[in-house]
Amino acid sequence: MIDMYKTRDMLKALEYIHVPGDFLLTTLVTGVENHDTDTIDIDIERNGKKMAPFVNPIREGLVITKEGFETRTHKIPYIKLKQKTTAQEALRRRAGRTMYDGQSPLSFANKEMGKGLAELDQMMFRREEWMLASAIQTGKVVVEGEGMGSYQIDFGMKASHLPVLTGTDLWSNAAADIQADLSDWADLVYDDSGRSATIAIIGRDASKAMLRNPSFIGALDRRRLDRGEIKIDRLPKGVKYFGFDRESGLDLWGYTEKYYDEATTAFVDLIDPKKVVVLAVGARCERHYGAIQNVETDFIGPRYPDNWVTKDPSVHWISLESAPLVAFHEIDAVACAQVLA
Repeated sequence: MIDMYKTRDMLKALEYIHVPGDFLLTTLVTGVENHDTDTIDIDIERNGKKMAPFVNPIREGLVITKEGFETRTHKIPYIKLKQKTTAQEALRRRAGRTMYDGQSPLSFANKEMGKGLAELDQMMFRREEWMLASAIQTGKVVVEGEGMGSYQIDFGMKASHLPVLTGTDLWSNAAADIQADLSDWADLVYDDSGRSATIAIIGRDASKAMLRNPSFIGALDRRRLDRGEIKIDRLPKGVKYFGFDRESGLDLWGYTEKYYDEATTAFVDLIDPKKVVVLAVGARCERHYGAIQNVETDFIGPRYPDNWVTKDPSVHWISLESAPLVAFHEIDAVACAQVLA
């Protein structure tokens, strides 16, 4: 039997926890890397397009300087969450049960601890999804929290990859040429990164404007839906598939997942409702995990769970620590446009 009071079993239990909406992480992340430091060197990869020069065959070879990436050192964000269960809470939860409904006290405690661990883990997944959403829409991740000030992790997205439409170009205008816009941004991604853009993620208000555009909706290819290649009832939570745009070569997706913003006490869209993100699936995007800063362990990995008991007052604690950073290394493979005022 799994004993959730043991760290190794808590780690094993984390593997089976259902994660919240993670369309971005699932679709875009190409690798995971663990580190034993609290800082990380992020290589921002650029696409060099120099051709090999011709040379005289009897002369020595030409020295070619390395190019195509720049390295930026960043402090890895840190998360440390804990949750408590008091003796009174444990008694209330057992109210109406007979001998824990056939469960031993250890089994009952394990189940309750598992619920708490799942809640903390899901909060961390949401933070990682938020990091990636921020990276593809702004080229940056702003790290701020109580008692720590703030700093930003800048992946170096070019200004040309953050266009803002105005006037008659806005998608709210029935005459807007949406296909031309998508094609232009797909070309921009290819020209700067060397990767072909494959998908566009459309904000909820932008998608409504897109689907009201008469010339665009008439050209939208929905055969993947009609043939059953994409089944609406099997799409991940918060995900919509609109169709394929032949001119730009993009599959068009909607993602309406929200998160709760503690500062504003409101639910906020992960993808800005007024924006469209065009990108190349397969471009280097990695989940990095830094050192766990706990003197009782030398653990290296995504999550470190722990638990302990204080006697006076009698409280059982569980905690979960992580140092996550989702980094889009090939940031030129992304363009994010604001298409509504």
